[in-house]
Amino acid sequence: MKKIYSHPHLFFVENMQNILALEGIETQIKNQYLTGASGDVPFLETWPELWVKDERQAVMADDIIRKSQDDTGSDWYCKGCKEVNAGSFELCWNCQQAKA
Repeated sequence: MKKIYSHPHLFFVENMQNILALEGIETQIKNQYLTGASGDVPFLETWPELWVKDERQAVMADDIIRKSQDDTGSDWYCKGCKEVNAGSFELCWNCQQAKA
């Protein structure tokens, strides 16, 4: 296993895990319950971490993470329910259909 992402908020780590899962990359979150120890433990050590299970997929996972952070793109319309979605969304917020 190899650590590929960390953030102070679990929401962002879980979001990256979901994005990678869409690409078939298995990951594991570590430290998701350690944030309460901040102050007793150095805060950087309490951040939730995302680890890729197959190290051979680490480079591809890094590329996907970088692209998802850099390229939010334009808003898009869902072909299923016609709702407007932010460019950073890979799935429709309303019906969960994948971005086309």
